[in-house]
Amino acid sequence: MTTFIIGHKNPDTDSICSALGYAALKGEGYQAARAGEVNPETAFVLEHFGLKAPELLESAAEQAVILVDHNEAGQAVDGFEAAKLMEVVDHHKIGGLQTSEPILFCNMPVGCTATIVAMMYK
Repeated sequence: MTTFIIGHKNPDTDSICSALGYAALKGEGYQAARAGEVNPETAFVLEHFGLKAPELLESAAEQAVILVDHNEAGQAVDGFEAAKLMEVVDHHKIGGLQTSEPILFCNMPVGCTATIVAMMYK
């Protein structure tokens, strides 16, 4: 089963790059995804580094997901309420998510989620 690593509905460069980086770190069985259209800044960054934008995941219902760059259901991909939340990696305020079992929840006061992912690599 694939676990989708996905940012918020209005993905910025941090959301997209954190999903790509964390999926690469996690390895087989994990796939970066996006919950919305790539903005021009992010498209430029991806093109500059020769990367493709992650797949658009239109619904996370019945999927395993890891949230990056946010932790609020209101910003999550459609179908999130019927998804299995596995982890959260974020740098924003904690937004009230509840889970039925313990998960990895990494939240640090840094400038971007990509910083946390880079720290995980180190």
